[in-house]
Amino acid sequence: MLWRVFAVLLVCGCLSNEVVRERFICPDQSIVDNPGDCDFSSVKSGECVCPQEEIDEPEITSLSETVENTSVAHCPPGFRYLASRQSNLFHVCGCFRANRIKPENAIYFKDEVEAIMSGRKPASCFNS
Repeated sequence: MLWRVFAVLLVCGCLSNEVVRERFICPDQSIVDNPGDCDFSSVKSGECVCPQEEIDEPEITSLSETVENTSVAHCPPGFRYLASRQSNLFHVCGCFRANRIKPENAIYFKDEVEAIMSGRKPASCFNS
């Protein structure tokens, strides 16, 4: 019986040999397998770890754009990612799972590096 279940799972594509490799970006922009391998000696206390260029927000010119922009979950202008204070995952603004985060529990990030440096991992909406 067990071999039949395995055969069905294999045929329907539920089993995969795909390997996911998690990588991290350090403050010096090097990419490592473990965040503990980052060199933080060049970061001064109180210094921004991930400087970003200023991003101009698009100007809303029509009602359809306004409706489209309101679908972005809880993210104020300039922020692209959010997480719940109660979770170790972070989401892209607009991810369907991000809509479930209560505003009082939301933490915002301007970029992916900032979210990773907070100790969180990307949620499954990054793979869709």
